[in-house]
Amino acid sequence: MAIIPIRNPQITLKEDDLVRISKANKPFRRGYLPGWSDEVFTVAKVYHSYPTTYKLQDMKAEAIKGRFYAEELQKISKRSDDYWHVEKVLKTKGSGRKKEYYVKWKGFDNRFNSWVKAAWMK
Repeated sequence: MAIIPIRNPQITLKEDDLVRISKANKPFRRGYLPGWSDEVFTVAKVYHSYPTTYKLQDMKAEAIKGRFYAEELQKISKRSDDYWHVEKVLKTKGSGRKKEYYVKWKGFDNRFNSWVKAAWMK
């Protein structure tokens, strides 16, 4: 009988990496729909088990329930100066250079709605 050593798991993500979560592949899911979430998460903790799993948190530092495998996560390199897509403008206030919009961000739930200066919108 041969003894096969188990390799240490490869850690592909580190803490504080930005990731997206894979959407479940269901039998009747349309192929033209995106396969990854629009919402961006942060790797909060890496569990050095076999296979390696990851604990995530959202952009408001609230923990996401459960652990995720590396195959379920897509690392992204979004920086704070990148553009975020607005799904809908909900309210408007002010006028001229002080005009602001209350926006719903695409792929994020209502907890992330925020006021944005009109000059920042493109």
